[in-house]
Amino acid sequence: MLAFILLTGCFNREQSRTGYKVLIGCDAAGLSGCRGYDILVVDAEMLSPEEITELRQNGNKRIWSYLNIGSLESFRADYASFEAIFLGEYENWEEERWVDVSQKIWQERIVQKGEALVRKGIDGLFLDNADIYYQYPEPAIYEGLLTMLKELRRLDKPLILNGGDVFVSRALKEDALQELVTGVNQEAVFTEIDFTSGAFGRRDDADRQYYQEYLEECGRQGLEVYLLEYGAEGLVEEINQYCRDNGFFYDIAASLELDREK
Repeated sequence: MLAFILLTGCFNREQSRTGYKVLIGCDAAGLSGCRGYDILVVDAEMLSPEEITELRQNGNKRIWSYLNIGSLESFRADYASFEAIFLGEYENWEEERWVDVSQKIWQERIVQKGEALVRKGIDGLFLDNADIYYQYPEPAIYEGLLTMLKELRRLDKPLILNGGDVFVSRALKEDALQELVTGVNQEAVFTEIDFTSGAFGRRDDADRQYYQEYLEECGRQGLEVYLLEYGAEGLVEEINQYCRDNGFFYDIAASLELDREK
């Protein structure tokens, strides 16, 4: 059982399951209307310390920042510096490339990014693309992810892994996440994204069952569990009830780009 407790305080189990919002595609102007969230996830690299302070002054209790640990987007300022360690294209995201996370130069970059985000005043880190281990299931990739988590844990901020179910499942079996990770976020458990049309639909039963079993095991292991769904037309009550039954938290996104609140 994981002993690590959120340093900034856990959700009360009786709190609303909708006090969680992911808006990593939103700029400062788009975020200015966000108020009253227990946790608001943003891309703080694109925000100033003053803008982060303003978000908190608007009644958002905790501000978590996105940090991509397994791939790199072309709009990041240092994209060209890491082309030598790119592993391949990222399906459905043309501007993004998978990165060899076993390379020390990448691990150092991630730690430096984490430190810079903490200096800006964020309360936790939302770590994306541990799915690199699903794409490249090699021992060096697995160990590279663990190395980054251990280094980021030194920042004394909650760490939430977005996706990465294959990595997380192995690490839990090996008791390798002890006191490293606070929780997991899983996208599209009930919903499905059609990347060709941009439409949202319902996840098929087999895939949904897989993710539910995975998340329920994460919960049994002491991890906080968050769901990020898209569209969810006709599924809101089902998602809400499932999360209440299991003590999970959820957000229903209005857009694939996570760039608008409603």
